[in-house]
Amino acid sequence: MLTSEALTLYRAHQDHKVAMGIIRASTRGNNLQLLTELGVLREALVAELMPRDFEQLMAHSAGHWGACRLRQFRHFINGWLGWLEESGYIQHRPKTGKMETPRYRPVPKQVYTPAELRQLWDAGNGLTRSLLGLGLFAGMNCADVADLTEEYLQGQWMVQPRTKTGIPRRAFLPSWVVSELSFPMRTTRGVIHRRQVSTYWRDTTRRLWGAPRPFTALRTTLRTVAGHVDAEALE
Repeated sequence: MLTSEALTLYRAHQDHKVAMGIIRASTRGNNLQLLTELGVLREALVAELMPRDFEQLMAHSAGHWGACRLRQFRHFINGWLGWLEESGYIQHRPKTGKMETPRYRPVPKQVYTPAELRQLWDAGNGLTRSLLGLGLFAGMNCADVADLTEEYLQGQWMVQPRTKTGIPRRAFLPSWVVSELSFPMRTTRGVIHRRQVSTYWRDTTRRLWGAPRPFTALRTTLRTVAGHVDAEALE
């Protein structure tokens, strides 16, 4: 587990990056939660950590992240330790060892089978079907859905910049998906927000199959299982 000292210094580093505009406050919270949940670093002062601690952390993280995210994490750890040394929190930065990352994703991303997609569509209401279509054909994440407005829908084309990167996106939606869309998108509790998208989807899949499934697995499904399918051909 991370010690209280390590968590305090980790939080200080994240606050510094937020203040410098390097990361957003929401990213800081996600990083802290994820690193805490991994809970692999042994109970010791930061300056006393050994290479095996960081190598163990990297090995454990490989079950949660892909190779790209693991490379970023390695650079972040080194940056964090360097900042602690420069700021005077520690006298000498501990050695991290190689912290090698795999050349491929050790644990495949979750995907949905055609039968599961059909079951979701048949059993779902308008919101479930809308989320299914937006995730599968437009590759949307939770923030994209929460940011969605009617002006982005041009006929059967969804023209919306990605919330995460700002990169323009233009995706064709089948007519049977468009017919299910309503703006703003709502749950029984009101207009849907980013966190509610994930919660709603996990609750829906839990009721259907007994275990929650991630919303973001929808955009992985079309790319991984079916390849680059032309949505217009599905009309």
